[in-house]
Amino acid sequence: MAVLEAWRLHVAPACCLMGLLSAYRYAGCLGDLASYDLYTIGGPYSVRGYNVGELASSRRVFEGAVEVRVPVPKLNTHAYGFLEHGTDLGSSKDVVGNPTEYFRKAGSGSSAGVGLKLAAVRTECIWDGNTRRRSFWAHFGERF
Repeated sequence: MAVLEAWRLHVAPACCLMGLLSAYRYAGCLGDLASYDLYTIGGPYSVRGYNVGELASSRRVFEGAVEVRVPVPKLNTHAYGFLEHGTDLGSSKDVVGNPTEYFRKAGSGSSAGVGLKLAAVRTECIWDGNTRRRSFWAHFGERF
């Protein structure tokens, strides 16, 4: 089994007060893949606004994210807005038992949201693109 995984992170200052980040990830495998090693889409480090693996379990995934950060000097932190998308590239059907279809997962999805970083905690309000459901999350650490 050969596993390919690549992350691409771009950081470009939009101006001296803002930051623009974009990240793209492709992951795939050649050969057999055990069901517990499947790539999952959804969750705080994949497509935010969904539970872990809520969108798909597959052999190949592509994820993209764009985030704009704006400093908040009074709180000595930053606020941000983001757009994310993830897809299984149609590879779920190649998995034995097709868990994405069996559990009626979407196979792909998008989310958008806003957040504020307070010390080590990221608080976020996220809208998922499939059901237009809004959720609130609090996480520790950085997304990128």
